[in-house]
Amino acid sequence: MDRGSRFIVRKIVIDFLCLLCVGMIVLTFYLFGTPYKRGFFCNDESLAHPMVDSTVTSPMLYVIGLFLPICTMLAFEYHHAKGLPEKKPLVVLGKSIPYWMTMAYEKIGVFGFGAAVTVMTTDIAKYTIGRLRPHFLTICNPKINCSWPENQHRYITDYVCEADGVSPKVLKELRLSFPSGHSSFAAYTMIFLALYLQLRLTWPGSKLFRHFLQYICIMMAWYTAMTRVSNYKHHWSDVLAGLGIGTVIALIMVFCIGDLFKERRLQSAYDRSQLMIQRSSDMDKLRDYNEATSAMQVNPSVLSGSAPPSSQSPIMPNNNSGDNVDTHQFVESTPLRSESPTYGGTDGLVGNKSRRYR
Repeated sequence: MDRGSRFIVRKIVIDFLCLLCVGMIVLTFYLFGTPYKRGFFCNDESLAHPMVDSTVTSPMLYVIGLFLPICTMLAFEYHHAKGLPEKKPLVVLGKSIPYWMTMAYEKIGVFGFGAAVTVMTTDIAKYTIGRLRPHFLTICNPKINCSWPENQHRYITDYVCEADGVSPKVLKELRLSFPSGHSSFAAYTMIFLALYLQLRLTWPGSKLFRHFLQYICIMMAWYTAMTRVSNYKHHWSDVLAGLGIGTVIALIMVFCIGDLFKERRLQSAYDRSQLMIQRSSDMDKLRDYNEATSAMQVNPSVLSGSAPPSSQSPIMPNNNSGDNVDTHQFVESTPLRSESPTYGGTDGLVGNKSRRYR
């Protein structure tokens, strides 16, 4: 195995181990975790709601929340790579890996790690706080006589549930109300997907199409959260906290850990540098043109291309013989030449010369 392959394999193994560690913590909470045993008041009506089936079940939540973003990222990364210059594929263990697969691995890896972190963060709060669900009194049916005056306003912590035919798993879930796991997971997955669409969906056919899809994603998370209140699975504050947890983790994953918009910032910086280079070149051309124009105005001989005058006048004959010459007659018989230079174009070049004799 060459050095490059070892580096890539090591990176994949470390990423997998990090994801596995978070997943093991979540699994430990689910199998062996014991939530904090919180008490209640007999006259607390917020805990006496009926038991209602979930509109958005847990299988629906995890299937849609995981597979919809993953399939979207696979499709968009493949399409995005087709529009890029052909890049040399990575070779790992003798296998050629296309460029789009490496890009998809980075995006999906960050997404999966963030999803696991969201569940773990939510579970830590659930088992630490142990808030009772809105249907706690209906399902638990605690062995307490609330009609006694001494129990009317007493905070009861020593109680035993007399629910018949209720599994220990259900009784455990009664004390896991805060924060809402459905709300946090839905918020994380859909906000991550909405931000990913902002990065990759650049279809010029419609400007609003991307924002419409982003709105659909956010509304899916919002609807999931609202059903948790209407189904009496959570209090409204549980749902609000879950939405906040999912949103914050999604923003951290996109802008800090994954830094999905890094390539767009690099492209913008490159475009700005090219614009500055072009402007600098234009300024140099303009400065050269101004200098050439100033030289033409100061020294007209530059325009005509004539040689500088010599020490002997070209219109006076050479009278070395000492004979008398009528210089006045010679001057009158010599044609006078006038030059009128013509400037042309904005490129700093001199146009054709027009000569007139008299």
